[in-house]
Amino acid sequence: MKDDEKRRMMVNLVAGAVVAAIVGIGFWIVDGLARQAKLEDCMMAHRRNCRGFEVPDPGRRGP
Repeated sequence: MKDDEKRRMMVNLVAGAVVAAIVGIGFWIVDGLARQAKLEDCMMAHRRNCRGFEVPDPGRRGP
């Protein structure tokens, strides 16, 4: 009986780790998609500083 309980506990731990990994990967993917959508929205609005740095205007010279 003890061997069966140990085996069941090990299977449950492995299953829990797999589920946690899948959930973590899912959050990572959703976060990446949300960031990409925000970037695309910014670019579609013709903004010039969508990634956090200022892009100089090609028609302007010097500071």
